[in-house]
Amino acid sequence: MSTSKKMIKEIKEHVSIVDLASDYFDLTRKNGYFGIRGSGADGGDFSSIVIYPESNSFFRNSNRHGGDVISFVTETQIEGINNFRDAVIFLRQRIDPDFKIETSYKKKKTYAEMSSSERIEKLRSCNEMLKENFSEEVEKTYKHAMAYLIQERKLDPEIVKEGFKNGEIAQVNMKGHKGVAFISKEMGLYSCISKRGISKGSKFKGDYRGCDYDYGWRLFPTEAKKKGFLPPDGKIYCFEGYIDMLSFKTLAKNMIQPDKDIFIVCGSTNKYQCVLNTVNEYRRDVIVCFDNDTKGHELGDVLKEALLETNKSNDRQIKVGQLFSKGKDWNDDLKAMRKQQSIQINKSPTMLKSRSM
Repeated sequence: MSTSKKMIKEIKEHVSIVDLASDYFDLTRKNGYFGIRGSGADGGDFSSIVIYPESNSFFRNSNRHGGDVISFVTETQIEGINNFRDAVIFLRQRIDPDFKIETSYKKKKTYAEMSSSERIEKLRSCNEMLKENFSEEVEKTYKHAMAYLIQERKLDPEIVKEGFKNGEIAQVNMKGHKGVAFISKEMGLYSCISKRGISKGSKFKGDYRGCDYDYGWRLFPTEAKKKGFLPPDGKIYCFEGYIDMLSFKTLAKNMIQPDKDIFIVCGSTNKYQCVLNTVNEYRRDVIVCFDNDTKGHELGDVLKEALLETNKSNDRQIKVGQLFSKGKDWNDDLKAMRKQQSIQINKSPTMLKSRSM
């Protein structure tokens, strides 16, 4: 198929790069342009990409690449597309779904479409990529990361220590800057690893290349891993970010059941497929704990509907609830609680008396 100038012009005029990007990535907005939070579907770091809605174009600062919506597809390799011809066909089909032309790329199989051997093969491939990238940055010490999580993020020290002990949290060195990594394994293989800067003023956060978002970050009860089976009656709690999950576990100690419940971190609201995959594997009631913002509410509702839809094809029915923090996210709530506790301690009669002595 020859790609005519007319077709290319039509694509550039009728396919919004913002709409396309929002279908595949978690977008951020600032000063009239958009960015991509963290990584792409294949784990690629796209955090340096800037999207300009007025010109329907983008620019990637890390490698100085940029261009129109067609170049955006090949740069980010949406649906595995890496050449101009397939990108044009793919985008033409967004305008006209009946437009049928054979392409050289094959749409990736979903988790549900994969056989058990295909899932394991994909996980092994992800493990190798993650292991290679992670091993270059992981440090033997973890005092800086621990101090950040306990002192800056106000997390429960015992929960943090357990995370380091179980190999779920580690300290990393990112080109001379300290960082903390959050690690998830399936069948002993790395499935997802994210990292974030912990130096003062650092806002960096992203995922290591190679994450298998079919699983996300899943935390099972410790005893369940040892015994090889899950106790009944537990729930599934799902979150956008890892610190959100740790904050919630700190705040909700009296509500959760650590010896029964499963905790899942998606990485972003758009990557909620890992929750559906887990629920189809372990039929349990779900509590959606996304951020208390517009996107958290919208995608939380979408996930809730998708989870309830699974009841139509399964004998074991599940219930789906939602919990939202008072602040923007669970860590905001935790910090607010710690601050209030500090105020109450400082105002207590005992403290006042001791100060006057």
